[in-house]
Amino acid sequence: MTDNRNGFLGAVGRFFFTPTDPTTLGLMRIVTGLLLLYVHAVYSLNLKDFFGPDAWWDHQTGNTQRRSAPNNPGPIGWGVQIPTLYIEGTWDSPHRRGAVVEFLRNLPAEPAARKQKLRFLEVLIARTQNLPGPAYHHEYVLNGLGLPNSAARLVDESQEERLKKVLASDPFDDKEDSPVFFPRFVREMPPQERQAYWRDVLTFKDLLPPSDVGTDRAVYVLDWLGNYPPHRRDDLYRFLIGEKKEGGRDLSLPTDPRERKEFLDYLETWSGDTRQAQEKGTAVFSMWYHLTDGTAMWAVHGVVLFVFLLFTVGLWTRVTSVLTWALSLCYIHRGQLTLFGQDTMQTILVTYLMIGPCGAALSLDALRARYRAGRALLGAAGRRVPWAEAILNGPQPSWLANFAVRLVQINFCFIYMSSGVSKLKGAAWWEHSAAWLVVANPEFGLIRYSWFESFLRFLVEYRFLTGLIAGSVSVFTLFVEIGLPFLVWTRLRPLMVALSAMLHLGIGIIMGLAVFSMYMYALLLAYFPARLIRERVGYAPGSGRKMSLEYDHRDAAAVRKAALVRAFDVAGQVTFVDTGTGKKDVDRTIHLTDPEGRQLTGRDLYATALRELVLLRPVRWLGHIPGVWAVVSWWFR
Repeated sequence: MTDNRNGFLGAVGRFFFTPTDPTTLGLMRIVTGLLLLYVHAVYSLNLKDFFGPDAWWDHQTGNTQRRSAPNNPGPIGWGVQIPTLYIEGTWDSPHRRGAVVEFLRNLPAEPAARKQKLRFLEVLIARTQNLPGPAYHHEYVLNGLGLPNSAARLVDESQEERLKKVLASDPFDDKEDSPVFFPRFVREMPPQERQAYWRDVLTFKDLLPPSDVGTDRAVYVLDWLGNYPPHRRDDLYRFLIGEKKEGGRDLSLPTDPRERKEFLDYLETWSGDTRQAQEKGTAVFSMWYHLTDGTAMWAVHGVVLFVFLLFTVGLWTRVTSVLTWALSLCYIHRGQLTLFGQDTMQTILVTYLMIGPCGAALSLDALRARYRAGRALLGAAGRRVPWAEAILNGPQPSWLANFAVRLVQINFCFIYMSSGVSKLKGAAWWEHSAAWLVVANPEFGLIRYSWFESFLRFLVEYRFLTGLIAGSVSVFTLFVEIGLPFLVWTRLRPLMVALSAMLHLGIGIIMGLAVFSMYMYALLLAYFPARLIRERVGYAPGSGRKMSLEYDHRDAAAVRKAALVRAFDVAGQVTFVDTGTGKKDVDRTIHLTDPEGRQLTGRDLYATALRELVLLRPVRWLGHIPGVWAVVSWWFR
């Protein structure tokens, strides 16, 4: 599938859809599969601690998060959704957030009753909102909100009597050693209004949650009110008394008991309004949210590792690649608190390998296809079988292989560009201190070794040397990450690939992110030509010592045996001779002539093929395992 048109669209079509050798995807599949097996085999050491019902992130918390967490997509236009209630300051303090929610629970159901009990807050906001900045803060936060706290601390009747005299004085006179300090706006009130306001203070005080031992929960509520955004305090009061309307909807504190409970429970858990959440929960799935029995967990985990093994060796790859993608996401979706860049790179790789024909080369699927083609061609009695000849000539170019490789290449460029540009936003990379902050970070790998710590201590004694190394590393990193997306498409591709490999070697060693770096190497393989991989990783045609094999095409068993040798003969070492033409009797024995000219049959034939065929040399040790030859003989009986 190619696009022969000229112009921009033709160039884009040729870039993405020109048929190409899938060998690159085959090597990427092997490397990714080995890393998948390693990562998920390591999970076996603490399987229940990661994914069990009482794991670090337990089932109850995980299921609550995935089912009810607010999910508000960013606005497409310029409008921004304003929260019903600001309680962000209590997000990382559940005990503070719980005190605020308890205060809201204490409010009456009827709006009129709420308004009466919140008169203290209404007057406080109205009397202080027009004051200039410092005076506003002083009157509202320090003095005004301090009144309920002071009221709670009146301990005896003598203090109450003194307070009554101060409130009744006209003009205001606190020379009698008032036990409560009053804001200016209270001092300016007439005595009757002042006394009524104090009764409002006492009413509001009763709404505050009681304090526990060592925890002043009432103060938490007053702090929340004091830190509430000044321009939104009127809005807060309207929410509390049931008069907050927005877009034709009532966004006040609900009056219906069921709705009120749902709202407050959601607010206490997620610090948000359930009515404003466009979606709740996250569209994720994992069997680890449902498995609780240890035996079942181990059984499923074993099946997953087996599927990853099939994907790695390339067996039934069109199916196992999809299963590998889905199963690996199940681990990621369950362990969201342990994720970092490694899991992102893993998902990118598995997704694109699933799209492309990653099992078309360097796989058992390719060997199975070669075996079927060998049987068809060797059993054809000299007739041409074009499809079989094409398969036996090597991996077939595919537009889908090129498309998948291009997706990996482009995604790799986006990763580098976003990483490099984001580094320019921080001062550490401009002043060249970022590299030093990495190597001296005790959370990373090498700092725990005394020799590395001694080396760092030596460096800091020489300012020029420290600056030179840190600056060089910073400039090198920025050059590679920002330069590669542009230069990798030019003749400088080998240089940029080599520099990228050096960068991730440093990341793997200095930062201890070895598996992350290996996944980046797997992505980097997308820039390697398929021909180079075949020559350096696979076996080039013409390599190995020459042999010949005689068979009779009229004997199905002989054809099967010869086809198996033909499937493994990727280097073209064996010359196949059909002895069935012109003979009456069927020769049911195949004969292999080895490089020394000896004719071999039976077990000797298999042992010689295992020793001489270049593809089988790495697994020749299989011949020493008891029972292997019995299985081979049974298969070819």
